Amino acid sequence: LNAELLGDILTLKHALAEIIANALDFSPEDATVSLTHYVLGDRVEICVTDQGCGMTPEQQKCALSDFKQVDREIREQQGMGLGLYLARKIIAAHHGEVYLTSEPNQGTQVTISLPVCR
Repeated sequence: LNAELLGDILTLKHALAEIIANALDFSPEDATVSLTHYVLGDRVEICVTDQGCGMTPEQQKCALSDFKQVDREIREQQGMGLGLYLARKIIAAHHGEVYLTSEPNQGTQVTISLPVCR
């Protein structure tokens, strides 16, 4: 991969760290969390994939909202439910998008799509 991104490195790091932290938090201890990236046209795609519990479509909507946590009553989670929401807002401020792909009991993939600096 040989592409440049234009943006604030500290906030982009924060967004990616939130997404990776979620993947680790929702995965079993012996599971793999993978990070892949590639250039697709004029975009850089960064994918964080876990082998966790996965989510229904309704849970995915909840996960992208502010002050919401998926299955809070089942899983003890610290924080206010802003991590993924803030990550999405940071990526959007950099003209990017965040996509969730998930199935219950199959894990989750979060894809960040950002424009390449030309």
